[in-house]
Amino acid sequence: MIHEFYCEDIAGWAKSNVDGVLLMDDWGSNRSLLINPEMWRSIFKPLYRDYCALIHGAGKYVFFHSDGNIEAIFGDLIEAGVDAVNSQLFCMDFDTLGRKYKGKVTFLGRDRPSAYPAVRYAGGCRSGCPAGLRSAQ
Repeated sequence: MIHEFYCEDIAGWAKSNVDGVLLMDDWGSNRSLLINPEMWRSIFKPLYRDYCALIHGAGKYVFFHSDGNIEAIFGDLIEAGVDAVNSQLFCMDFDTLGRKYKGKVTFLGRDRPSAYPAVRYAGGCRSGCPAGLRSAQ
């Protein structure tokens, strides 16, 4: 029932004059995912896949936000169809993220708690981009 409600809401936004839709859920603590990654994959990944399909079906981008360390599901979010992930990059291993997901996603986030957001664009990084993500270009 809740999933159907969200699908209707997302479909409405996807039909509007926006470039993308932001999905927001906080899945991580400072050290790890809040639930077992396998449980997340079995219950929540299919839901996000549906949301991403609706958004992409309308020619829009999917942005995703989560606080905390979500490294365990980062690849799953990309597989589900997320185009850009806004996360607390300082909680995760930058070098690993850069190596594994280079060219597959746009990284949005901060390299330390007090920093301004560092954004990785296809053309390069702003100066605030962590070394590991700069090397992923």
